[in-house]
Amino acid sequence: MTSRKKRLSLRYVGHIAFLTGKSREAVELDETEDISDLIARLDERYPGLKDLFMPKGGVFNSRTGILVRRAGQPTFSVIDEGERVEDGDIITLW
Repeated sequence: MTSRKKRLSLRYVGHIAFLTGKSREAVELDETEDISDLIARLDERYPGLKDLFMPKGGVFNSRTGILVRRAGQPTFSVIDEGERVEDGDIITLW
């Protein structure tokens, strides 16, 4: 049995857009992945990104932010790296 993929739209703002060289892109993640998995995957493409969001010591960085727009819900800020991602989410990293 193959796992279903989630399609996400990513938006990059400020210094994150400078780091990635993009303002937006689409990615696919496995069904079981969460925000920490997304950040780890993005760090493979854009080395140093993970340290911006999750500095050593394991505390979410207060100088960056992640917003999630999800169908049928108000936009919310991610405060837990274990936050699940859902198919169709629009995620802004700043």
